[in-house]
Formats: sequence, structure tokens, C-alpha cells
Amino acid sequence: MRFSAMPTHTDMLTLDAFLAALRSRAAVDGILLMGSTASGKLTAASDYDLLLILADDPAAPRMVVTWVDGRFTEVYCTPVSALARIITAPTTWADASSEGAVIRWLREGRIVHDRAGRLAAAQAVAQATPPGPAAPPMGAYWAWSDISYNVAQAKRYLASDDPVYREAVDFRLLYGLNDVMQAYFTVRDLPWRGEKEAILYWMAHDPAYLAAFRAYFAETDRGRKVARYEELARRTLAPVGILWARGTATVSAGTGWGAGANTLDTPIELAIAAAHAYWQMLTAPV
Repeated sequence: MRFSAMPTHTDMLTLDAFLAALRSRAAVDGILLMGSTASGKLTAASDYDLLLILADDPAAPRMVVTWVDGRFTEVYCTPVSALARIITAPTTWADASSEGAVIRWLREGRIVHDRAGRLAAAQAVAQATPPGPAAPPMGAYWAWSDISYNVAQAKRYLASDDPVYREAVDFRLLYGLNDVMQAYFTVRDLPWRGEKEAILYWMAHDPAYLAAFRAYFAETDRGRKVARYEELARRTLAPVGILWARGTATVSAGTGWGAGANTLDTPIELAIAAAHAYWQMLTAPV
């Protein structure tokens, strides 16, 4: 199967005309403008960001990416029933969850259409609700585990004389660097807001970390680049632990491979302790 984007006429519409067309549709219960679209502080590089509240319909999209009036446009969609859930229990959602994202958008957005008043009611609840946790309970643990794994593998590949292994280092660093960037916020229980907000945060709160990132980008030697990556990983994970080292064992908690969703019935720290004890039992001298 091949995939392609559908043609659209919205690129020829002004934002006001686009919003007017949406308001005329009975399925559109509400429209919220977000970011610079809401504040009116658009620059030449700004995109349009909207949240649509739609009538419950299994055919309704989750998100639409398009162009309006020549600008890249992101249209996030949520059903009326999801909005009702948020109003009923707003404090149960982690900031990184989809519900948490909607609550955050409601706090900061500007309503331009509200057919039944639901959007205003949800916004009032969101603005009165303190932010939830930025990451799910296991988020920091998996960030530490995944990044430690990637660093160890990158160093293993680099040590090989096989040119394929050494080139594979470059590929691993591509996604490894993205993991490091986002994990910085996860392990500090800070919300991820995208690359631009990350840079602004580091400029204000951790310029040494930003300098380490810039040094990584400027490095051209593969070996030194891996060392720079390892240093970024150490800085990223500093609040929660140290990188894996030779002579140690790290045991991941959770259900086994092929056993279904990887969930825990106990707090993460208890599950890790139990998993470590189990492994020690398996590997104890006979």
C-alpha cells in the first residue's frame, strides 16, 4: 500500500475564512487557537495551531496537517466525550498524556468558537487545575535504561574494525540524540514543548548543557562525537542515575516479552528491586 496526502484548497484561504468554514459545520463543537496563532504574535516562520472539538464519530481524524494561507497548519482534534472526561477528572492526567496536552492547550489557548459552551467550561476547569506530572511514572526509568543502552551499543560499534559497524554508529547517534534531548525534560519532570522551547529553557536555566549540545554538533570526528554523546547522556541522566558500566547488571522490570502490554502492578522502585533479586537468584554461584 502506498500513502499520499490529499489535495486541499485551504492553502488559498485566509485564516479567518478557514475558521468561518469550520464554524459552519455542525460537527465542529468548538475551536481553540493556540500558540502564536492565539496571541497574534505570528512571524514569517510561524505556523497555525488549532484544536477542534468534534462530535463523537469514529471517522473523525486525530490530527490534520495542512496549509492555510500559505502557512504550515496543525489541526489537533478531540471528541466532545474526551472533553467531558477532562472536565470531570482533570487532575488524573499526566502532562505528557494526550489528555494532559489538551488541558495545557485549554489553559493557554483562545476560544473562537464554542457552540454549546463546553469549551469555555473546560477552559475554566483547566485554568483552575494545577499541572499534572510531566512524565508517566516509568518515564524516567525507561529514559535512563534506553539511553544507557544506546551509549553502550554506540561504544561497542565504535570499537569494531568492521566498517559497517562503524558506520552504524552514525545511524544510532541520529535517534540517540533525539532521545537524549527529550529525556532531559522527562527525568526532571518537566514538560516537553518542542525543540524551540528546549533551547530557550537551556539558555535560561542550563547554558552548560546547551554548550555541550553545540559542541556535539560541531564535532566531525566519529570517535570524539561518541564521546560528546556520552557526555550529553551523563548530563541528561544526572538527576536519576549513572550510565551503565562494564561489570554491572541492569535488570528491567515489567512483563516478559510476548506476555502482552508491559505494565507493572507495583511501584516502579519495588518492581526493580524484585527483578534484581530474581536475577541474583538465577546467577548465584551453585
